[in-house]
Amino acid sequence: YRRLRSQFTPERPLYPMFDAASSYVDANNAFWVGLFDDRGTLVHTQALRCIDLGQDTLAVHLEKHHMKYVTPGATPEPQGAIFTVSNGADSITGRACYLGEFWLCRDYGELRGTGMTTLLSRLSFELSYEAWRPDYQWALIEAKHAVSGLHARYGYVHAAPGQWLDAGGTVFSDEWLLWMSHDDIQALIRTPVETIPKILDQ
Repeated sequence: YRRLRSQFTPERPLYPMFDAASSYVDANNAFWVGLFDDRGTLVHTQALRCIDLGQDTLAVHLEKHHMKYVTPGATPEPQGAIFTVSNGADSITGRACYLGEFWLCRDYGELRGTGMTTLLSRLSFELSYEAWRPDYQWALIEAKHAVSGLHARYGYVHAAPGQWLDAGGTVFSDEWLLWMSHDDIQALIRTPVETIPKILDQ
């Protein structure tokens, strides 16, 4: 995955959570999805990581491992960053799947506005459910995308605004926490997939 990302998207550093050089990643706790065009060019990525929080909450996990979720290059000192969120993180426990690295090439404008984003996100829910039967699936998304409704197109039914603060308490990024419970995921994957793009394109 690192080789493909460096080859096709060198301007986008790999998040530490999915980099075997920074985290323990193997076939048991992570997978990635790539979409290629007919010329073999990478046009989409997403990756999932299954994290067993045990009795800890996601809030505790983010406090311990925050540097693995900070967007590379967003702050010169990621080890001192803190993520604060209005709600949600204190209620997420158990087996929690993190979705990251979600990217769709801007050069393929014909893929946008067609429901493709929703279908690709739906794929992540179905694959993670089949692999791990998680208690939760969660993600972080830039605030500008959340307020435009992108999280709804992803399929997430829960969202809460949050902020990344540096060691001095200055906000350097506004991001929202998105999450789905086990029951939410089950309800989503029971929805006939062919109906989803029609709903979004109206």
